[in-house]
Amino acid sequence: MEGREEKRIQRIPLHSMPTPKWSPEYIAAVYLSTPTLQEAADRLGRSVRWLTTRMRDPAVRAAIAELKSEMRSRLIDTWQQVALLSLNKLAEILRSPTSTDSAKIDAARVVLQTLVRMPSGTTEDVEIV
Repeated sequence: MEGREEKRIQRIPLHSMPTPKWSPEYIAAVYLSTPTLQEAADRLGRSVRWLTTRMRDPAVRAAIAELKSEMRSRLIDTWQQVALLSLNKLAEILRSPTSTDSAKIDAARVVLQTLVRMPSGTTEDVEIV
């Protein structure tokens, strides 16, 4: 009887197997994490034509926009943390009696050049205290 039960388990019809589903969020994540449509399609195991069609879906477009917004927010948060660390280090250098004037100027130039490269399109104000 055990042999018959094994055969039943092994004889599951293919049409009853679950089909993979590609959620809009998953498609968006793959699309944004690969440099080309071909690579994204390969990672999804689908064709470029299929992916292009899915990219027209409003749910996929919304997921891409949401993920881009989240990525931008994380980038800005990280940038702000780096900017604060840089400003704190600059303050230490400027206060140090052993730092030469040229070292102070070089440090200030590096920090200011870094701050000027703030990601565009941000609405946050950076307050320097």
